[in-house]
Amino acid sequence: MAIVVRHACLLDLDRRSVQAGELSIRGATIAAAGPRVEVADGDEVLDACGAVVMPGLVNGHTHLYSALATGMPPPAGAPHGLHEILDAVWWRLDRALDLPLCEISALIGGLEALHCGTTTVIDHHASPAAIDGSLDTIEAGLRIAGLRGILGYETTDRNGPDDCRAGLAENERYLRHCLARQNGWFAAMVGVHAAFTLSDASLAAVADLAARHQVGVHIHVAEDPCDDAICRQCYGAGVVDRLTRAGVFDLPSLLAHGTHLTRSDWDRLTDSAITLAHNPRSNMNNAVGYTPLGHVRRPVVLGTDGIGSDMLAELATAWYKSRDGGAGLSPDALVDMLAESARLAGRLLGVRLGTLVPGAAADLVVTDYVPTTPLDADNLAGHLIFGLGARHTRSVMVGGQWRLRDRSWTGGDESELRRRATTEARRLWDLMQAEPRP
Repeated sequence: MAIVVRHACLLDLDRRSVQAGELSIRGATIAAAGPRVEVADGDEVLDACGAVVMPGLVNGHTHLYSALATGMPPPAGAPHGLHEILDAVWWRLDRALDLPLCEISALIGGLEALHCGTTTVIDHHASPAAIDGSLDTIEAGLRIAGLRGILGYETTDRNGPDDCRAGLAENERYLRHCLARQNGWFAAMVGVHAAFTLSDASLAAVADLAARHQVGVHIHVAEDPCDDAICRQCYGAGVVDRLTRAGVFDLPSLLAHGTHLTRSDWDRLTDSAITLAHNPRSNMNNAVGYTPLGHVRRPVVLGTDGIGSDMLAELATAWYKSRDGGAGLSPDALVDMLAESARLAGRLLGVRLGTLVPGAAADLVVTDYVPTTPLDADNLAGHLIFGLGARHTRSVMVGGQWRLRDRSWTGGDESELRRRATTEARRLWDLMQAEPRP
């Protein structure tokens, strides 16, 4: 039996195309696409009524562990700069996480992602009090929600050498697990917090682990000037020099932010294998500055850095900020970040994402957005930035299965899940408040 989506406005991000048409889904993949597809007796038929149907979106960099942070009590004093924000907020939060909190964070974060039309996340996890098995736990939460994921643990020396070794071990254990099964649903990168919280020896160990398994490193780079400054103060070299020496740029690594990389830094990285993850809302929230995208000659994906998974809101912010910052980027260049996120995730997972062609993964979003102005390939970016939004998400399919149908989660009682999340959020906040102040 096939699932047929009829009378749709098919929006393909990878090919940057728009056409009236239909889809036929068999199993986990798109079997046919075109102006008309065959419908057999017994097929399930969904009438899109002329609304946009598009591939599932991909969050190119996030932190699911922050899913329970919304509305949490502020720190005792107002932190100044990213380093103080990390110390007063996010490092207190990650130290409070246990495995049940990790799972509900991934589950509720995954559910929120579905409601935004996001079907795959590239996650950067940290839970120093519960390292062993934490990536399996994040996977379990995402699996219940119904999403795909690329996961890594934030290796760091900031909690001591034992925790650093444990982080490396968790990355390697989960990486081996993913490589052994290669199921198209979950994959791994080697996670690293940031160069300023790792010694040269630890950075070398991280890069060696990634190189041995032919994967990339997922790391924050130059999000704030403190990354480079602390690297120079403590290790006698800037962040780019240290990561170059360690071999991180020889790998297909994912660099989050890059906000304070200079033009000369990007000139050095032009021939590298890296991808940049742009997170404009987070950069604005932390007041760290604007990533100079005009200097970047490597692929760029779009991430949220843990501020949910609303990729269309992130796209709109990327556009507004590029205009405000005088970056001179075209709307199409920003939309390509959405497509590049899907290409990256697809390579890591071994499935084709971000497109509606036959053979691609049946990850798609059925919206209720019926354009009131002409929509074609030439103005697709304008509709994505100024028209279509998460509020238009009606139904979401991942791997050929409906995960959201008419705005209702198909995986269970969503209201009960949200009540459980509220209870666990209170417990997390209490644990954070109970931790002694520095």
